[in-house]
Amino acid sequence: MSYLPQTPEDTGQMLDKAGADSVEDLFSTIPEACRYSGTLNIGAGMDGIELDRHIRELASSPASELPCFKGGGIYDHYIPPAVDALSRRSEFYTAYTPYQPEASQGHLQVFFEYQTMICSMTGMDISNVSMYDGGSALAEAALMGSRMKPKAGKIVAASNMNPDYLQVLETYLKWADIPLEKADTNPDGLVDTEDFGKKAEGAAACLFQNPNYFGLIEDGSRLTAAAHARDAFACVSADPISLALLKRPGDYGADIVCGEGQALGSPPYFGGQGFGILAARREFLRKLPGRIIGKTADRHGNECCVLTLQTREQHIRRSRATSNICSNQAWCVTRAVIYCAAMGPQGLAAAASRSAEAAHKLAQACSRIKGFSLPYKTPFFKEFVLSCPAPVQEINGLLLENGIIGGINLGTFFPGRSHEMLVCATEKNSAQDILRFSEILQKAS
Repeated sequence: MSYLPQTPEDTGQMLDKAGADSVEDLFSTIPEACRYSGTLNIGAGMDGIELDRHIRELASSPASELPCFKGGGIYDHYIPPAVDALSRRSEFYTAYTPYQPEASQGHLQVFFEYQTMICSMTGMDISNVSMYDGGSALAEAALMGSRMKPKAGKIVAASNMNPDYLQVLETYLKWADIPLEKADTNPDGLVDTEDFGKKAEGAAACLFQNPNYFGLIEDGSRLTAAAHARDAFACVSADPISLALLKRPGDYGADIVCGEGQALGSPPYFGGQGFGILAARREFLRKLPGRIIGKTADRHGNECCVLTLQTREQHIRRSRATSNICSNQAWCVTRAVIYCAAMGPQGLAAAASRSAEAAHKLAQACSRIKGFSLPYKTPFFKEFVLSCPAPVQEINGLLLENGIIGGINLGTFFPGRSHEMLVCATEKNSAQDILRFSEILQKAS
């Protein structure tokens, strides 16, 4: 259908209905600091042929294949060609997320397989069919803990978790009127176990990330025990790739596992899209938000899949709903199932091992350069913090000029840390990439 823009009369009628004098008034509730005051220099319009040529030029640009050393929750892992080939079939690649009860048997089977894979990876009993992203999964895990312990007065979260996740958590808990306390980080970059245990007193759930935001491997057993000693649930936000190498949260007693699933078969996409992983022990079954797929038999005795539980407000009474989130990221989940099936346990373990190996080789190379050092001596997985002699923004600019995407400027989230970079390496970063990265840093030393 053709595009029909509003006439001035249409705009005037809508403004009258909204009780506003101008279109600008509609944005008056947005703080001035959050508005863009400049002029967008997007150039003149293009016809279809020109636009197609322009998009193809951008897609073929060398910038789309630059070695990437940025992580922080979104990672550039290798994706087998089968993932694109199968997930882009018309049966899966639709404009609508299939979360309705009438979802096809094909989709339901994929989702059932996804749940099985997540339970196997995390050591949990149950899994839903994903949340919006890693941040919302963490927040929903906290709310789930509060629903299980309604008399508890607060949630405790480690301060060294992903800052973006913590912001989402703060927003959720603020409007749920649930206090949030943050446990301290010790000089080694890990959760202060003593402070974590003290603040767990009276908490419904205690949340930590493993590996944490700085890439460091936490002692999950001690933190879980500290939470359980105060009768609080232990919730772990985990990198799913790390679970092929590190001990599963379920094996050290965690009650809830969440995380970002983007690394399982989805490209970085400039920071998204991904999906949120949420799994738990069986006792949380009726409190788990989203959907759970089960298996049964039809009237002919044939095995089939069904939507066993649907705890969104769209499906049950609002007062009984566990979440009002409207997206389960089903297509990304489909890609994750294909990715895990294509990689298999050995392939996932290889991806994790090669990522850790690349990261440690890079850390060793960088630490030998004058002016650069590793502030933490704690074991890490595939990310590490690098202290730099100049602001990270300048060093990243130098790296980009030489065809490399650098790490995250920790000063963005932590005041006074603008000379510290969070660097990530995966199995896609070759020995040549690592050598180039270190050679460019030598120019900045």
